[in-house]
Amino acid sequence: MVGIKGNPPFLNEKLGGTVLKQESLWQIDDNEIVIILCKMKKGETWSCACQGHQTLDPLTQAEV
Repeated sequence: MVGIKGNPPFLNEKLGGTVLKQESLWQIDDNEIVIILCKMKKGETWSCACQGHQTLDPLTQAEV
């Protein structure tokens, strides 16, 4: 979940896989939210970043 305390979450979606919470972070950069997720299993490919969203190319992680 990503949001500002006391307000509804900006992003509240199930992820495409398991992440290391301690290693993952989000920040605001040039008025954009940047989310960095550290996968639990090295080399694991996800079909999507957030379940129910666009499919990702497993080799490049670009949207298909």
